[in-house]
Amino acid sequence: MRAFFNGIGFFESHVHTNFSDGTNYRLVIQTAIKRGTNVLAITDHNTTRGYVHARSYTKKYCKKTGKDLLIIPAQETETDKGDVLIYGLEETIPKKTDLETTIDLAHEQGAVVVLAHPHNLLLTYLMLKMIRNYKFDGVETFSFLYPNIINRRIHSLMIQFPHLFKLIGEDAHFWWEVGWYHNILELQDLDIDSVIKALKQNKIKYRRKNMPWPYNIKFIVNAYHVGPYSNAGFGNLLKVVMKLDRRKKINEMK
Repeated sequence: MRAFFNGIGFFESHVHTNFSDGTNYRLVIQTAIKRGTNVLAITDHNTTRGYVHARSYTKKYCKKTGKDLLIIPAQETETDKGDVLIYGLEETIPKKTDLETTIDLAHEQGAVVVLAHPHNLLLTYLMLKMIRNYKFDGVETFSFLYPNIINRRIHSLMIQFPHLFKLIGEDAHFWWEVGWYHNILELQDLDIDSVIKALKQNKIKYRRKNMPWPYNIKFIVNAYHVGPYSNAGFGNLLKVVMKLDRRKKINEMK
């Protein structure tokens, strides 16, 4: 039995699975549905394999639970000038392709290209130069990886580019990071074409839930890269802490 769809998409736009550097895609899907997501982009690094597996599992899980979740074909692609998020792909785009070619290949497929976490570009001038010189469709202005003071700065800078849509994303690498940020879209139907059309129309609202304080430690550490507890080091520490819990949940899913 299909869940009632009221024309509103709660879009989770930046999530990784075990097909790049995230956690088990089944845990991601279950958590997304539990927290009210009905449109989910699997944005694994330089691959769409996670999308393929997630789509297959989602069909079975939604049929069993009576829930709805649309999986968007996407990837986070490494270019010569940094990472971009691509939504609506038909074919994977090779990594380390130059940025201009990457954007052109994506547009040829009818996909949209978003500058990912520009917060990493410490020199604001370079970020603005990239946006002016390349044909981006959107920008990720709020990222779970960074404090709100930095997010607000990026978001305010993007006001001068009204033709670009703005997304908020968690850049989730753990299943428990999923579902805190939603981009709210008005959709004609719960399908990929409707999502891409809504993004291009640039009529997006946002919903950010308050996160428990332990989550805040991660983006503070990530933002300042403190000693051995840099993003990678802290992430590995958390993986060890969550290991038994993940095993328990995976066993429960079987």
